[in-house]
Amino acid sequence: MFGILYAHGASSARGGILVCDALAEERRCSNRVMVDAARHFASAGFHVLRFDYRHCGESEGEFKDVTVDGMIEDIGIASEFLRREVGDGVPLTMMGLRFGAALAVRASRVIHGIAKIILWEPTLDGAKYIAGEVRRVAVREMMTAGAGKTNPQDILRKLENQDARFDLSGYELTGKLYSGICGINLTREFPPSGTDIFLCQISHQSEINKQTTEYAHLLESAGCKVEQIALREQPFWNPIEATSCGVVVRATAAWLAVGLPSPALAEGNDGHG
Repeated sequence: MFGILYAHGASSARGGILVCDALAEERRCSNRVMVDAARHFASAGFHVLRFDYRHCGESEGEFKDVTVDGMIEDIGIASEFLRREVGDGVPLTMMGLRFGAALAVRASRVIHGIAKIILWEPTLDGAKYIAGEVRRVAVREMMTAGAGKTNPQDILRKLENQDARFDLSGYELTGKLYSGICGINLTREFPPSGTDIFLCQISHQSEINKQTTEYAHLLESAGCKVEQIALREQPFWNPIEATSCGVVVRATAAWLAVGLPSPALAEGNDGHG
C-alpha cells in the first residue's frame, strides 16, 4: 500500500486524520483538493494520512482485484500505522469523500478508537451510486459517438455475475466489486454510538436537502452527535468541475478545532511516505 503522511511539525499532534479517498475516476479528479485539505489540516496541528487502497492508484496490483472487504481491511491497516505515528491517547478522526465516506462508516464499526468522522458528500446507497456511474459512461459514449452502445440496465444485469467485467472509464469493474458496493447502504449501518459526525453536503445548493437531513436524523437515532452543513461548492470529484474547495476545507478545519487546544506554532510539512 502506498501512503503519504502529512506530519505536523511540532513534537506532538492535536490528533490524527485518516483520509478515505473516493473510488476510481472520482478519486483521480478529487486528488488536488484532497492534497490541499491534508496540507491545511497538517498546518493546523494534525497528522494526516492519505493512502491508496490496494490495487488502486500508486499501490501495487490491478483495479480488477479490488473488493469492498479488501478496502475495509486496508483502512484498518492504515489506521494502525497512523495510531503508531500519533501515539496512544491522541484522538483519531476518519475522513471520507463520496464512496470513501461510506467505507469510513463501515470501517468505524470494526476499528477501535475513532472519535470523529468527517463525511464529505457521502454515498448513502451503493447500488444507486454504481448504477449512476454506469449511466454516466453510457451518456459520455453517446456524447462522443453520437449513439450509445452501452445499455445501463443490460450492464447492471451482467454485473450480477461475479465473473463479469465492465470498463468503467478505464477502471475494470468486476461483478465481485459491484456486489460489494451494492451491499453498502448507510441508512442501515451506523458508526458506534457516541461518535461525533461532520456531515457535509457539497453541491450547488446552499440549503440542506431532504436526503441529508434524513440521514442526519438516522445518525442521531443511532446515538451519534451530528453537525450537518450545506456548502455551495463545485462537485470537485467530477472531471468537468473546479479543482479547488477552500470553503469546505476551512469549515471542516473549524469543526475539528472545537474543544481542542491551540496548535503549537510550527509549520506542517508536505508529508513523507
